[in-house]
Amino acid sequence: MKKHLVMAGLFLILIAALPVFYSPAELARADSEGDRIFVIDVACDARTFTQNNVDPSASGSHRGDTFIVQGRIYPGGTIPAGEGVFSPDNPGSTGAWICRGVWMVDSEQLAAGDSPAFDTAQTYLLPDESRQLFSEGLEGPRPTLRAVTGGTGSMKGVVGEVRQELLGTNVTGLFNFRFTFRLQRQDNDR
Repeated sequence: MKKHLVMAGLFLILIAALPVFYSPAELARADSEGDRIFVIDVACDARTFTQNNVDPSASGSHRGDTFIVQGRIYPGGTIPAGEGVFSPDNPGSTGAWICRGVWMVDSEQLAAGDSPAFDTAQTYLLPDESRQLFSEGLEGPRPTLRAVTGGTGSMKGVVGEVRQELLGTNVTGLFNFRFTFRLQRQDNDR
């Protein structure tokens, strides 16, 4: 019995360690066109949110306000949909996420569901942090497609798109997202 518990524990450790030894692109599946597809979840951390307001005396957020926020990356399918669920402090994170952007609407318009609401640049620091992906584009409450503009390390030379989907909010009060990447290597002979 003890041997079975030890083996089960070792198996769980091995499964948990896979994202550390392999990049998401290496674990990804290829579609019929040869694009590499993989999914990650991100829990934004409200404790890292900083905003610069165009009009500091005004309440709420307004078009032109800038912000930066960080979060934690988890394997795709880890974060459930819903409000006030999950935490960026949960174990199992495989990397860090950084988002900087500009408000395109005010906070009242965002509350009413206006989308896209932000123009952002995002950095995905993958397991060993020498592998990074970068994306730029519009986002808001509805799913959006963003351009993947490049990467470093084993992600060097990749381009493509990433679908960003809002899952809900987490315990810090900010958002949980699911990102579905569709990547391909650029032809370096051009």
